[in-house]
Parts: sequence; structure tokens; C-alpha cells
Amino acid sequence: MEPDPQRDEHRKRLSDALSELSSIDVDALKRTDDLGRELDFSKGTVVFERTLSLFRKLAESNLDSLPTPTLSRLADTVEQARNDFNGIREFTTNQGNPATVRDTLIHNIENQYESRFSTVAPIIAYSVRIATDFAKMETRAAETVNRLTSLEKEAAAKAEETEQKTEAALRSVREAAAKIGVSQHSTHFAKEARAHEVRKKRWQRATIGITAGLVGLACLNFWWVWNDASVATTGQIVQVALAKILLFAVLSYGLVWSSRVFRAESHNVVVNQHRQNALNSFETFVSAAGDESTKEAVLLQATRSIFAHQPSGFASEGKESGSSSQLTEVVWSYPDFVDTSLFGKEPT
Repeated sequence: MEPDPQRDEHRKRLSDALSELSSIDVDALKRTDDLGRELDFSKGTVVFERTLSLFRKLAESNLDSLPTPTLSRLADTVEQARNDFNGIREFTTNQGNPATVRDTLIHNIENQYESRFSTVAPIIAYSVRIATDFAKMETRAAETVNRLTSLEKEAAAKAEETEQKTEAALRSVREAAAKIGVSQHSTHFAKEARAHEVRKKRWQRATIGITAGLVGLACLNFWWVWNDASVATTGQIVQVALAKILLFAVLSYGLVWSSRVFRAESHNVVVNQHRQNALNSFETFVSAAGDESTKEAVLLQATRSIFAHQPSGFASEGKESGSSSQLTEVVWSYPDFVDTSLFGKEPT
């Protein structure tokens, strides 16, 4: 493109005038120090600041693409504004009615603001528009929205994952607590089995001792009858026979009772060991069960082995025939014994 001297001249005029306007300080326009408060330009500060701000924005705009006539019109407008402000800076009191001249200068700038705004504002808007890549901004905004959406989904996924992990951890804690509870209850039966084992050994020794006494007494009696019965009278024989019968009866009864208690203690050792094993193996069978009905069956069998009536061995079986018809009701009435939450639902 060939150089356009006229365009360059308008461009220079506009640039110089804008540079001069941009350098003006509003506070310096008041001129209070040299004019005094009665004749200074303080009351025009708002108008001055508004007009100078408009031209500062024009000075920051890109004017390279403006046509020559527009540049000429802008240059004339800016130069006129510069001249008005120069009139304020050059104002002196050595003239007739200085207050009226001052007010005229202020009103002139105020009255010209609307026409100057109509000329300058579209140029500023156009400069801002061509300097801003709205398509690029829209693309960046869309990318930002997509990124925020992705972050929101990730946050939701992490929150859900965290919730699942928390529920799994809570479930594990509950199961662990249930297992600990089962183990604690099994120790009661183990302790009881050991106590019965100790008593069983005592009654075993007593049974053996009574048996040995009976055998020894029988041998002694046979020896006495074999050696001394011929010299005894009938009355002596009757008395000794009655005494021996009573002694043998008492010892025989003691032997029967001792052997029965020994058998009962042995029975109770086996029963308590069975209950302990039932509790210790309970979790294994529950974990291996595949459905709720099987788990409930395991629970029922385990509770039967623990709470169902078992003969103690100290009385006849007919007198110890307990009833297990209320077993399930008893178990569910005392949930502390069995953690029913392991089966996923409450009893019906």
C-alpha cells in the first residue's frame, strides 16, 4: 500500500493531542494556589476527570485500521478538547469579569462531552472488539466448563468410592467385632470344660480308691473266714456278718455314686468342649454358606448345640428331659449372645 501523507498527518495530529491530554493532571487543573478558592476550577473537577478519562481510553485503543476521514474527525475533536483544557491552564485574572470566563470554560467542556462521547465511544468499542478474540474466549470458556464437569464427575466418583470403602470398612469392623464376641463366648465353655476335667480326675481317683478298698476288704474277710471262723460262736458270726454287710453296702454305694459322678463329669467335659468347638467353627460355616437360608440353618444348629438342654449325668434321663421348643425365641430375645447382623436381616 502506497503511503498516504494526509492520513499520516491526521494520525500525527491525533497522537500528539491524545498524548498531551493523557498527561494532564486533574488536580493541577484546579489551580487553587495561584487563583485562590474564589476563582479556581475546583467545581469542574468531575467534568474534567470524565472527559480526560474518555480520551485516555482512546489513546490506549488501536487506531491503525481507521479510515482517513475518521482519523481527521477524531483529530479535530481531540485538538478542540486539548485547546479547551489549555484555556483552563492559561486562564488569568487580568481580564474583565474573570469568574464569568472561568464558568464559561467549565460549561464549555461539560456541554461538549456528549458530542465528544458520541464521536469517541464507537471507536473505543470497535478497538476493543477487534482486540478481543471472542471465538477464542468462547473456546476457552467451553474448555473450562468441560474441565469443571470432568472434575465434578471425578469428585462424585471419588466420593462414591470413599463411601463404598467406608461402608466396607464399617462392615469389616462389625464382622471383626462379631468374631471377637464369638471367641469371647467360647472361652466360657472352655473354662467350664477345664473345671469339669479337674473334678472328673478327682472322682476318678476316688472311684479307684473305693474299688481298691473293697477288693482289699474282701480279701481280708476271706482270709479271716478261712482262718478264724471255726472258733467263733454263732452270735459272733451273726454280729460280724451284719457289720460286714453294712460296711460292704456303704462302700458299694460309695463306689456306685463315685463312678456315676465321674461319668457325669466326663460327660460335661465333652458337652462343653462341643459347645466351644461349635462357637469357634461358627464363622467358618457362615462364611462358606452361599445363601441366607443356609446361614440361618447354621445359626440354628449352633444355638441348639449351645442353648439346647443337655443331660448333666447327675440324674436319670427321664428327670432331665428338657424342652427345646422355645430355643429360637430365647436366642432372638437375647441378641447379645449372637450377632444377627451377620445374616443381613432381623429374625421374623
